[in-house]
Amino acid sequence: MARVFVSHSANGDPYAASVRDAVEARLAADGHSPLVDRNLIHPGDRWRATLLNWLGTCDAAVILITDKAEDSNWVRAECTILGWRAWLNPSMRIVPVLLNEGASSAVLETLGLTPVAMREIQVLKVDDLTGHDPATVAEAVGDCFEGYRVSLHDKDPMVKWRVRVERHLDDNMFLEDAALRLGIHDDDIKAGESLSTWVADRLLQSEAVPIEQAVDELIMDPRFAQWMGSFAPLISCAWLPAEMADKLFAVAADQSGRRVAWATVARPTTAGRLLRRITCCDTRYTIVGPVSAAGTGSGDHAELVDRYAGAILKAIGAYTEADWPSAYASLQKSKSKPVFVLLGEDALEAGVLTPLVARFQGLVFFCSGPVRDLRPEHAVELTPPLPADREAEGGSVADRIETLRNETDVRAP
Repeated sequence: MARVFVSHSANGDPYAASVRDAVEARLAADGHSPLVDRNLIHPGDRWRATLLNWLGTCDAAVILITDKAEDSNWVRAECTILGWRAWLNPSMRIVPVLLNEGASSAVLETLGLTPVAMREIQVLKVDDLTGHDPATVAEAVGDCFEGYRVSLHDKDPMVKWRVRVERHLDDNMFLEDAALRLGIHDDDIKAGESLSTWVADRLLQSEAVPIEQAVDELIMDPRFAQWMGSFAPLISCAWLPAEMADKLFAVAADQSGRRVAWATVARPTTAGRLLRRITCCDTRYTIVGPVSAAGTGSGDHAELVDRYAGAILKAIGAYTEADWPSAYASLQKSKSKPVFVLLGEDALEAGVLTPLVARFQGLVFFCSGPVRDLRPEHAVELTPPLPADREAEGGSVADRIETLRNETDVRAP
């Protein structure tokens, strides 16, 4: 049976509250474990930590949407995080329910559930049902989960990411201090759960400043060097906004031909870190580049294009460009994941990007800034852009971690 997170904003809306209660009862009657903040979060609990834990561990979700949902910052956050998880694991079932006429597809887009993102997610509209009473709505929701019994925890990339972080944290003598920095206390931890689980959740979805403080505690451990190499890429971009992840995956799934995305970042290394975190370090995603432009003449686009082409072919497993279609098809059959190409600062020219997009259709090109002379309709900016101070805060965490990792590599025999 599934642990089903129920997202709602029922304050001041008796009908929405009644539907929430009916959905909870129906899911429980079907043998599922509904996660509803009204019942499972008690006075004195730190509700933010609990909700983040649920969002990181649930097997499925129901999102109850009213015309007021877009005014709720938490509903918006829940939608973007759940959408991110659904992109990473398409088998995760998410059921948005439009409860009234004002809860239109436009509201879904405002919440971050874009038409592309929703292409394989069933949306229930109360107006399309035979009745509006809560029991009828709950029955329709329950029907959406018929036969949904298998736990996702053995294959969900975000859950795998959390487990990997937990394993690193479990053996760390400064874990409790790090938890305090992230606002986690002993009474937050429920029976049968570990402190490392909660720290992993907060490292995934918290803000840069508390993460940096927590990392300060973690790296004091003298044993830190032993697992730096594998731990560093896991958390070096933990300050990622979920909206960025949803937007990039929407670009990857877009059939209209827009296969270029860019993020407004100030640091050359940020784009790669963003991409690793967006994919939760899932090795099924192929990431190419960036490629060095050293030795190419100023404005020599052809040479740089050829270098990127060579790197792409090598990553795909094609010996020549003639082998590209079959090699790419084989890779998609085995992994079924987008292939990303990271463009460095020297490649942010239409003269470099345009021929690459034409030659390697289907790939997603991710840039660390807008591409000069490229028409706006050919690229998508990942929003919201990272404020410079937030990028600097998150980047300083990453830089400190990677510096320690490099020092460890030098000392290693």
